[in-house]
Amino acid sequence: RQLEMAAQTETIKSGASSDTDEVEVGSVTKKRKTHGGNSDLLVDLMQEQRKRVLQPHPLEVRFTIGNGTKNTEETIAIKLRYFKRLGFVTAATVVTLGETEQNFADATLTQDVLKYLNDEDLGDRIPVPGAEYELKNINMSTKECLDYLKAKEFGRPYRWLQSMCCIEVFHEVVDTNVTNTPTEQPKLQKLIPDLIKSIQQLWNSRLNLIKQIRALVQKHIDMYLKEERLPTTRPACSLVQWTALTYEEYVASSPHADKELVNVNQLFYRAVVVRGSAKMECLVSISSKFPTESPHWFICIYWNGQHNAMNSAAVKSMEFWTNSLTQSQLQHPLALLATQLVRTMYSFDIFLETEGPLYNPVEYHREKHYIKAFAKRIRARPYRYIEGGTVNTFKQ
Repeated sequence: RQLEMAAQTETIKSGASSDTDEVEVGSVTKKRKTHGGNSDLLVDLMQEQRKRVLQPHPLEVRFTIGNGTKNTEETIAIKLRYFKRLGFVTAATVVTLGETEQNFADATLTQDVLKYLNDEDLGDRIPVPGAEYELKNINMSTKECLDYLKAKEFGRPYRWLQSMCCIEVFHEVVDTNVTNTPTEQPKLQKLIPDLIKSIQQLWNSRLNLIKQIRALVQKHIDMYLKEERLPTTRPACSLVQWTALTYEEYVASSPHADKELVNVNQLFYRAVVVRGSAKMECLVSISSKFPTESPHWFICIYWNGQHNAMNSAAVKSMEFWTNSLTQSQLQHPLALLATQLVRTMYSFDIFLETEGPLYNPVEYHREKHYIKAFAKRIRARPYRYIEGGTVNTFKQ
């Protein structure tokens, strides 16, 4: 009522001659008179109303999940806040790591961990009916509200979180031609333990990934590979860089990569491997379901031109050999990323040693032991390692 009265007063006095300037309240721009306080009153009322709508309940609920061991240094705390006027609950995370992991865990590994719980629920929408109406009354968009929640470290209003707190959410319609029948809401006695279990699994997977990333950043490639079946001789090439990428950087760096295999909810890295004048750049995308889903590698070799899966069958076979590795084939739970990298490095050596003699002068000579450099009509390279015997042998 006060807003309506102030607006009416502003309209009546609009004919008066006075200079005006503009004042922004959030995303709303209001004309403010140099003489007279009615516009000031309107702005103050809007600010006050926004403050009331965006004010969370003073009670904060927090629960902490460990890593399943007695190590209390590696925990994730989930903070829940309730916004009464908007009618939803938000969840934010506070990650605690040991000093060693903390130094090598980039922000993408520790921020917004809960958005990786479900690829269809990133917390980038407000799933509660009525919230949009309240935001419209204070001239705020959904995006601005989500940005405000993030800036204040209140977290995100996930759909699963509203269900856990018995808050009604919008029904998702998959097919407009199909009439949806009401489904029974899951019982809290089952829903909450399942959610806690899912968060626990997600946190353990994230901790494993942090440890693997730390080893690669420090170039300790063989830290978790002692139990794996690998050649006894080290690759002739060297890892010189392992760095994190944003989704935009990944897409810009891999114009030939299959965009259907990646999405914004994944983690991205670049590995650079060199041997002599040749350089191999590997772009790695890691799914939120890691390690159940293996990281996907896109490989590009810079030597006598640019070679990738689009123009070279040898590189395409190299990618297949790297991406076909799964966690179930390994002994150590932290060996997946490093084993993929080692596979790729051996393949890089073999690519150069089989391709090198075709150029003059010869820069790379045969060092690996393999029966044939090329096989069949597709000229397949010997990327696969043969176990057994005293000689490290590779075959197609």
